Amino acid sequence: MSHHIQQHIDQIVESFWRLNNATGLAVGVICHLPHAEPVVWTYLLGATHNGGPQPSVHTIFQIGSITKTFTTSILADACSDTTMRLQDDAQQWAPLNVKLPTYDTWNTSSPIRLEHLATQTAALPMDPKNVPPEGGYSVEQMYRYLEYYALAVEPGTSWNYSNTGFGLLANLLISAAKEPSYESLLIDFLRRGKFHMPDTRITLTPEQNKRLAQGYSAPGVVAKRRTDTWPAFDGSGALYSSLNDMLVWLEFNLSTQPCPMDRIRPLINTICFNDGVHRMSLAWQQYTFNGSGVPYWGKGGGTNGYASYIARATEIGCGVVALTNSVWAYPKPLATSILSILQESL
Repeated sequence: MSHHIQQHIDQIVESFWRLNNATGLAVGVICHLPHAEPVVWTYLLGATHNGGPQPSVHTIFQIGSITKTFTTSILADACSDTTMRLQDDAQQWAPLNVKLPTYDTWNTSSPIRLEHLATQTAALPMDPKNVPPEGGYSVEQMYRYLEYYALAVEPGTSWNYSNTGFGLLANLLISAAKEPSYESLLIDFLRRGKFHMPDTRITLTPEQNKRLAQGYSAPGVVAKRRTDTWPAFDGSGALYSSLNDMLVWLEFNLSTQPCPMDRIRPLINTICFNDGVHRMSLAWQQYTFNGSGVPYWGKGGGTNGYASYIARATEIGCGVVALTNSVWAYPKPLATSILSILQESL
C-alpha cells in the first residue's frame, strides 16, 4: 500500500472530523494484501468528552444498529446447526401465549418468517407506538403491541427498515437458546466463536464506564444514554463496543481464514432479498462502487448521542469501521470514501 494512499486517507479522516465538528472519532481500516499480513490503520481524533482526552482504541461507544449484525450472526449460527431455519414461521419460536401478526386475505394467510425479520422485510413498523415516555420498554409490551398489529403488506415482498422486527428476532433467539437475556446470548456466541471482544456488552463494568465516551445529541449537548425501547429491543441496537473490539468483528466478516464460526460466513454473505434497490443479506445491505461495480456490504448505527458505520468489501479484502460520540456526524460517507479509495488502488 503506497504512502500516497495512506496520506490521502489521513486527509479524508481529518477533514471529516473538522467539517462535521465531531467531538470524538475513532476509525479503523483493515486491508488484506496478496501474500502479506493484513494491514491495520487506526485514526483517533478529538475528545472522549468536551475538554477531555483523545479517544483510544479502547474507548467505548454505543454502536446502535450495528448490533443487528451480531443478532443475525447468532441466527446464522442457529441455522448452521439446524436448530432453526430461515424459512421457519416466527410464530414457531414465539412463547406459547404470544400471537404474532400474519398477512391475511380472503383465501390465504402469510406468516412472518425468520428471514423476513433478518432482512427488514417483515412488514413491521420502524418502532412501536406503545413505548412509555419514561422508557424501559419491556418484552411483554412488545408482544402485546405485535398481537394487535395489522400487517399492511405481505411479509417478504417489500423492504421497510424495522427496529421492531429485529427486537422480535432477538427475543425469539433468546427464547430458543433458553438464555435469560440478549447480553447472555451474545456473550455465549462470542465465547464459542473465540472472539476476543471484552468491551462488546450491554452492561458496562465500573472500569468500562470510565472508558465510555460521552455521547452528544448536538455540539455541547449531552445526550440521554438509554434508548426508550430498551431492554425489549436490546438485540436491535443496545450494544457498546470499542474500536479494538470492532476491528476483531470486521476482520471476522472480511476474512476467509478458518475459525470456530467460519460456517456462518456463507449465510451472512448471501443475498436473501433483492427488490432492485435494496440488496439484503442478514442485516447487512449490499452496495456497489460507482464505475467498478465491485460490491461491498455496509451497516450503520445511531443512538441518542452516538453514530457508527461498518463497511467491508470482501472481494478486495478491505474494510472500515468508524465510531463517533457525535450523533450528527454520521460516518457512512467517511467509511465508504475510504473503502472506495482502497478498491481503486488495488
